[in-house]
Amino acid sequence: MAKSPTSRFQRVVVAGLAVAGASALTLAASLPAGAATVSQSANNLIVGSGSSTTYTMMQQLDLLFNNAPSCALTTANSSVAAQPLDFACIAGGGGDPLALTASPTNTPENPWADAVVEEPAIGSSNGIGQLTKASGVHTTTQNVYTGINFARSSRGVGSGDYTGLNFVAYAEDAISWFHFTSIPGNDQTTTQTNGANPVTTATPNGQTVATPSAAIKDITLATLQSIYNGTFTNWNQVHDADNNNIVGGNAPIAVFSAQTGSGTQSQFKTSLGFDPSGSTKVNCTNYGNTLASANTGCQGPIIIFENQLASLNASSVLPAQNAILTGANAWPAWTGTQHNTLVNNISGITVPKVSSKSSTSIYMSSPAYNSSTSSVPANLAVGDVITLSGIAGTYTVGGITPAVFNTNATHTLKTPAIVALTSPIAAATTVATTVSWTKTTVTNAIWTVADQNATVRADAIFFYSFGKWANQTGSGITGSGATSTLNVANCTTQDCGSANLGATPGYTATLGNLGGVNINKFNDINQNFPIVRYLFNVYSNGFNTKISAATPATLNYVSEAGFLCKPQNTTLKDPATGRSWTSEIQATITAQGFFPISAGDANGAVDTNPVDEGSVAHPVSAMTLTSTGSIENGSGAQTSTTNDYSLYMNVSGTGLAGNYQSTNGDPSGFCVVSTTDGNAGS
Repeated sequence: MAKSPTSRFQRVVVAGLAVAGASALTLAASLPAGAATVSQSANNLIVGSGSSTTYTMMQQLDLLFNNAPSCALTTANSSVAAQPLDFACIAGGGGDPLALTASPTNTPENPWADAVVEEPAIGSSNGIGQLTKASGVHTTTQNVYTGINFARSSRGVGSGDYTGLNFVAYAEDAISWFHFTSIPGNDQTTTQTNGANPVTTATPNGQTVATPSAAIKDITLATLQSIYNGTFTNWNQVHDADNNNIVGGNAPIAVFSAQTGSGTQSQFKTSLGFDPSGSTKVNCTNYGNTLASANTGCQGPIIIFENQLASLNASSVLPAQNAILTGANAWPAWTGTQHNTLVNNISGITVPKVSSKSSTSIYMSSPAYNSSTSSVPANLAVGDVITLSGIAGTYTVGGITPAVFNTNATHTLKTPAIVALTSPIAAATTVATTVSWTKTTVTNAIWTVADQNATVRADAIFFYSFGKWANQTGSGITGSGATSTLNVANCTTQDCGSANLGATPGYTATLGNLGGVNINKFNDINQNFPIVRYLFNVYSNGFNTKISAATPATLNYVSEAGFLCKPQNTTLKDPATGRSWTSEIQATITAQGFFPISAGDANGAVDTNPVDEGSVAHPVSAMTLTSTGSIENGSGAQTSTTNDYSLYMNVSGTGLAGNYQSTNGDPSGFCVVSTTDGNAGS
């Protein structure tokens, strides 16, 4: 039997609800026969579900709302024979010195002691799926928990969302690309072979090693798209933001993405223009080939949970993906002590050749004859970038003519391989030079699971919420304004995405800039960053009769007229602190790494000036805001109860919210509302 948010209460009687399908809880008093009767009103449980990004932030906002003064639930009145045990209000106050009699002037936030809880994170779209399928009319083959009242979402309205949903944005965030900038050395020995002159470098325990992407600070959105669609498969193809200089080291790019249903994944998908978690040509056997159509053995991105690095490790690699990592172009080899063997197409094993200025071909002596791979130079492919010793510039391989070997017993070379270049050689005179590349081998004294994890992390790219990263790491910002930069987080001393890396010194990580725009508070608040988003709570507005309308208690908390949004909270104060509710709400959002919605100023600072919340066809003001029901008293009789939430909400002409409107007649406050009512799906 599915669990219910009301299961903790023994006696619940609900009748005559004014909002169609609403599920306001009216709780029964259970007093001894003949005991004095007290007047009561309903207490409600409000349940949210969905986004991981906003999970902990909403828990903190819930705490603020739950702790707001409300009606008395306990009594010291000697005429009451037994203390009510039903979480219902007791008329006239009494036992709780912090509780007040419910009225618009002294309990304006949570008048009936409603309680908000958050179900654990399952992803934004999944939470919305719970909200829309809870009625049972929108069918699904999955099990659905039907006890939620609103959905947490880090994505906005989707074209496939059912009608009848209002998305209430209350905070801002940005998304950028994540990478490790260093990994532990773990007693590594690095050997670079350049012809007959190998160079060996030892990295003892405790020393860090820069990752192939360490020097990359800023890339373009086009580069990010190229990485996620499989056009760029090696970090040495990645340029800086002005697209002039290659700054990445030679290593395959290990592409990670988030689970389907994630709001962060959905927003990133919108910005890329395609699904980063789909079967794109990434993590392929032929990682050095820049032509996506020619890649082989592609297994797609490695899927982990959004905004979490705890599973960014070797164990997340699926068996099919692990198989491609053990071939000729493996990243890394998973057995023995040798790993992360990379073929660097920039410098290395010397092969004689003679070229002249303006030549577009170079002639190569091939490796020793082998019956299976004799005709093509090892580790060289169309699209590879090479350098020629003694000649300036870099050159791209446009084609390879295989070598031909004699059929005699020794298989001597008959015709050398010819490598065609896409641009002429820029040599001042005819020179004798070499084309070369390096084989780099990294060897650990003991090849452990930690070494495997470090290798995968060294090559990885992921996408991440700026707010979550700022909150998890506390890494801070260097400088101020639009040009300030995010500090690199030391994962030994900071929480880098719940990855628990502190026991392994040497890990550092950060979020990169995008398209010449720095990832920082200023560019987030002013929405200058290429990938910015709002954070939402989603409720049913009653337009879609297949989805139960939100309860008045839910609307009083998360709607555009409720606790998180209403402009009256700039003057209404928390009596426990003396601070305005708006300032406490904004401080709670900021403490979680995100930014509250406000008019702001030219410097990108948050202020307490309300904004136009937007106009929707079915706003909360058009919904029924009064819940009615009945409660069983001590004698077994039913007593009718009515709770008018409109007295406490930002609804024109009623209670505290009387005529608080912007100049164009739309409600103003600290949220922005949008709706799915224009969607095609019902």
